[in-house]
Amino acid sequence: MSRSYSRLRKQVAMSSSLFFILLSLPILVSCYNTQFGAFNVDSMTLIYRGVYLYDEKDSPRVRKGSKSEISLDIKIVPKNSTSGLHGSIETLITTEEVFKNIGYVDKNKRRIACCDDYAYTAKICKNKDHLLLPQGWQSESFLERTSLSGSESSIKVNYHPTKTGIYYVLTSVCETDISPLVMEGRMAVENPFGHLPATQYGSLPFYSVTCLAYFVCLVIWGMWCISYSKEIMSVQLIIMVVLISFVLNNVVKVIYLAVFNITGNNVFVLVLLSILVDCTTRALTRILTLLVCMGSLCLLPFSVDWASAEPRSGTRPASSWSSACPTSRLLFGTHTAICTLRTTPMRT
Repeated sequence: MSRSYSRLRKQVAMSSSLFFILLSLPILVSCYNTQFGAFNVDSMTLIYRGVYLYDEKDSPRVRKGSKSEISLDIKIVPKNSTSGLHGSIETLITTEEVFKNIGYVDKNKRRIACCDDYAYTAKICKNKDHLLLPQGWQSESFLERTSLSGSESSIKVNYHPTKTGIYYVLTSVCETDISPLVMEGRMAVENPFGHLPATQYGSLPFYSVTCLAYFVCLVIWGMWCISYSKEIMSVQLIIMVVLISFVLNNVVKVIYLAVFNITGNNVFVLVLLSILVDCTTRALTRILTLLVCMGSLCLLPFSVDWASAEPRSGTRPASSWSSACPTSRLLFGTHTAICTLRTTPMRT
């Protein structure tokens, strides 16, 4: 009887491990955050950011009253409060094809976006101290030049893309004689389906489906555990905890993405909660994997030794590192995710 019971125990443990592996197959994506400003700007400065936008006819879903739009509302003040603003700033919204051909390549094989003294002298361009744009850029781009004066200026732009693709938003200072300034404001990007970036929109239905799938698995697994409560093992209980964490993880992500898609705002509480639940879920899955591989969960919590008919504890003491490694990964992953909440765009 002891051998048959041991064989049954190994089969149940193997089946539980395979079930856990199947549940862990979906790929989890990290949270993201988008910011614009404040930037300290001087002469020959280019600030840009790329976004992916859908045209209404190509959008996977169109909400009533929604449209594809890029809007900028930027406030410009002098860096030194005692001096006023002078000079000009160019704001360009263009496609990826035009963006890749902006400027010229100098002798050091660096791409210069502005029509500087060298390019003007070499007759590469005619509009000195302006962006050097390729031919035919007008059909798929929007350009606005803002003259700076006084103690405060602003840039307000609204652009509606004409086709689906990657668009770049640029603010450039090509003049060499310009007062140092500070730019800070708001950049809003809206697709026909809402405010989520086009590359992230698939995450909303994906997490909704996986949340439902995990909930069904949790209900079925819970019913099995109740039906076989007298023969339940530690591995089944740990899988129950992992399933609960999977469901909570996907629920939080669905709420976070839905709120972002509707309002266009990153609610910090939801972002932080999503990070904590996601990192906890990853840590629990690693702990379960390690314990199953070590064979520490393949006994009943309170089983009976059939040879001596005396009660004994069925849980084996696991090594301290089996839980220390995932715990350290949990703390490190949480710290890294929180530190990346504040992102800055590339500058040249």
